[in-house]
Amino acid sequence: ERPHMTELPPRRLLLLFSGASRGTSSDPAAASAVLADDLGPSVSAPLIFKDARLIGDAQSTTPAEYAGLLLGLRRAARLGPIDRLTIQSDSHTVIAHLSGTLAPSLPADRRFLALARSAALALHPAQILIAQIPRSENALASSLALSLALSPLPPPPS
Repeated sequence: ERPHMTELPPRRLLLLFSGASRGTSSDPAAASAVLADDLGPSVSAPLIFKDARLIGDAQSTTPAEYAGLLLGLRRAARLGPIDRLTIQSDSHTVIAHLSGTLAPSLPADRRFLALARSAALALHPAQILIAQIPRSENALASSLALSLALSPLPPPPS
């Protein structure tokens, strides 16, 4: 007699990411990622993970947005087998790079894209869907990054 094998239900996750910068090279930028079970567009799923981190100096939000994407991809890889990951953000540039509709023109963006693709490979054989969404639908990830990027900086050491 064959042992009874219980098949796990498909695991579908939603990754929202964002980045924020004060726009000056001397101030730290922030990245954020939010992971939730993807239960469909009309169902609000409980969060699995949310985090925001200072990433260092950045004059634009693109490096911060890539850092948020990487934060979420790396966390998703640690959650075990995933059948589908839906990646969403209001970042036109990063989503266009990921989907292949816009080639990165800056060397740094090409490096970030290579890192993101490598992190996504760790999720194989998961199906990965990519979509740009309005900022209002990315409010949690955006607010996490923005509040950290705009928080008062500690005084310099004396």
